[in-house]
Amino acid sequence: DGDSALNNVKFRQAVLLAIDTKASLKAYGDKAIEAKMFYGNTIDGVDCALSCKTSKKESKTVLKEIYPDGNIPNVSIDIEESELQKSLADTAKKELAGVGIPSTITVHDSADWANVLARGEISLFRFGWVSEVPISSDSLVDNYKASSNDNLSGVVDTALEKKIENYEKAATIKSKVENSNKIQERIKELHL
Repeated sequence: DGDSALNNVKFRQAVLLAIDTKASLKAYGDKAIEAKMFYGNTIDGVDCALSCKTSKKESKTVLKEIYPDGNIPNVSIDIEESELQKSLADTAKKELAGVGIPSTITVHDSADWANVLARGEISLFRFGWVSEVPISSDSLVDNYKASSNDNLSGVVDTALEKKIENYEKAATIKSKVENSNKIQERIKELHL
């Protein structure tokens, strides 16, 4: 959505700074292992320290800079129908409220999730897509390549397409690792 407040990278940063990843992961119980890196094919990683940190103070500073009148837009947290997703969303809602970001939780039927995405109704996130849980670059390619049938992200980016093309052409593990890191970094630039 071109009019979304989430188009502003600083607002996205304020949102991410407000959400305590460790507290959110507690909702997973023993189902999640906190990772320190974003992984591709389990052999390469991009340090996520800058993207994964929590700082309520920094979040409030960024919000004051971009919304000096205090009129902070509402964020919709889109989730699937499940107790775990609801628990995570409730945690995120509280974290956002703690820095002054109002939010609304919208629950979608899991069976209709692809249709909801295709209609462009998702505003913030679906838990599990942007997380500290390791993912491979092959799935990133499927989810972000403009021509992929599995691209539900809606992202079309020339720089990302070039990085994906280089990743797919890579003939050595070293080259795959280097290009995987570049894909992950570009995706972080687009979303964080």
